[in-house]
Amino acid sequence: MKLKKLRSAEITTIYQERLVHDFIKDELKKLPVILKAVEDGVYECLGLFYDSEIIGTRSL
Repeated sequence: MKLKKLRSAEITTIYQERLVHDFIKDELKKLPVILKAVEDGVYECLGLFYDSEIIGTRSL
């Protein structure tokens, strides 16, 4: 397994494919807010990979 920092495209894909379904609307940050925070260096999204398959995420 490998933990790596996610790129904007990976964050967007995970957001659209999973997060909008896994969280209720009131608990989910808007994607542009997340991407801006990542760009500003105040937020980090990590992915846990098994081979090339993502098996978990974590935001800090």
